[in-house]
Amino acid sequence: MKVSGKFVNEVTLEEKELLSNEDIRNGYRLACCTKIYGDTDIYIPWSTLETKQRIQIGGEETKVELSPIIKKFIIKIPKVSPEASLNDERSNFKKIKDKLSKNLNITIEKIDSEVLKRLSEILRKKTREIAIIVKDKEIIHVELTKYLNFSEFFNNAMKFK
Repeated sequence: MKVSGKFVNEVTLEEKELLSNEDIRNGYRLACCTKIYGDTDIYIPWSTLETKQRIQIGGEETKVELSPIIKKFIIKIPKVSPEASLNDERSNFKKIKDKLSKNLNITIEKIDSEVLKRLSEILRKKTREIAIIVKDKEIIHVELTKYLNFSEFFNNAMKFK
């Protein structure tokens, strides 16, 4: 490409090796080596556009395994009558832990103490769908999905950095 303007980087060593001195004096640059910092005119010679344009539709795909540090799971906790809850002696934490393990194959080992304090209150609400935020096998935040408070979650998550 041909560049005219003063808002570009200096000619690189690679350009000096690949372009002739005359091309460089005439303003020709390699697009891959040129950084534009302001108003600049760029001319692309027609000779470079004579080849029919093609879209790459094939190639080697690289599989990437995503493994985020913090994960969010949505679970439904069925509303249980007071009589039925007397027969289930598990703690609320254990109920959630078992639900995550059984339904999503997620292992939970502990829960943040502040989250544990609020857990009963959250589970007494009418809505039974909750968001569970997990970091390193620890529940660090629990909210009703309808009222998920991300600022509170991130403030809570920052203490674990």
